[in-house]
Amino acid sequence: MATATTPIAEAGIFSPGVEHTTPKSRELPRQDIERSHSDLKPANVLYASPLQSAPDARPNRLLFGALKDPGLRLRRPIPLDLTVEQGSVVLSWGEAEEFGSGQTMSDAVDDFGRALCELYHRLYERDVRLSIDLQKVKEVLAYYIQPR
Repeated sequence: MATATTPIAEAGIFSPGVEHTTPKSRELPRQDIERSHSDLKPANVLYASPLQSAPDARPNRLLFGALKDPGLRLRRPIPLDLTVEQGSVVLSWGEAEEFGSGQTMSDAVDDFGRALCELYHRLYERDVRLSIDLQKVKEVLAYYIQPR
């Protein structure tokens, strides 16, 4: 049974430096491949097994600041929580109970932006009666978003 410290590949580190030579012809100089192995330092290189997954490079939180609606502008960035659920990226904004999802983080950001603009326009339609909960969401949106 192999242990976690078993080297998969060997590598060596040469001492740093530059060698200056004067060219005797137009040919490139031969590399010094007959160098002593005493200059080499062993290095262990470990590879992850196929069953191990690479660490996720996505952040857990991000600040949203890119509305694509020309009639709206953000007053301040919106803090979003990022999770991955069943292969989809989900961005959620607990303060307004809004979310966006997609196959990639970019897709989720675009979906969140569309949903946010749609929510803003619906809450600010004329002659619409809102429940107490939706009035609170409207106040939260007014804190972050304003018309141009």
